[in-house]
Amino acid sequence: MSVYRDFVRDFPERCLKLLQRNERNFDLEVTQLLLVASSGFVIPRERLKDRNNTLEPDHRPKRRQDGDMVANHPDVAEFLELAGTVHQELKRPTKGSSFWPLIRSSAQYQKLRRPAGVELAAVGEVPDAMTVEKLFDILRNGLAHGNVFVKGDRNREIAALTFGQTTISGSDEYEFVTLSVRDFRSLLLGWFALLLDETLISGVQPTLQEPAA
Repeated sequence: MSVYRDFVRDFPERCLKLLQRNERNFDLEVTQLLLVASSGFVIPRERLKDRNNTLEPDHRPKRRQDGDMVANHPDVAEFLELAGTVHQELKRPTKGSSFWPLIRSSAQYQKLRRPAGVELAAVGEVPDAMTVEKLFDILRNGLAHGNVFVKGDRNREIAALTFGQTTISGSDEYEFVTLSVRDFRSLLLGWFALLLDETLISGVQPTLQEPAA
């Protein structure tokens, strides 16, 4: 395997190729989906995150308690135009973003105490004020901290995935987002489309399509 050129475009593109493999009838499709999401979604987002307000119009740098400035990952400067496009999209309300058409048919939101076991499905409307950044935080933290649940259908096939994060650090209350497996897959494809085509502007639905099976 060749060395990655970078973790912002090259690595996600390889994750996309894994996601697009046509070997989907081997009872591991959802497992593959979670594996791809845990790296292809989390790693590029963390590297492009604007921790220092560099991409904000008024740019007021964040400083630590000792006075030192909070530093962005070097990839923010390396992929500045892409970082700006991603930042702009993350600040939009979820329901007004290019991602909403990809998940609106199944997206649910609910605050609950974290349950035991593996099955959970949120029941409730996604708040109008929820930004894409907040949605992605819930997905990212669910993946990173093990707060992932599934929901089976009548045939005990996984029909939906639920991701959660604490409402306040150390709290027992969590907020959960549930997406159908199909919609979560579409969301990942939209995310990869955003990374691999920096000309995609906010509000335009990603056009990246999977190859015909």
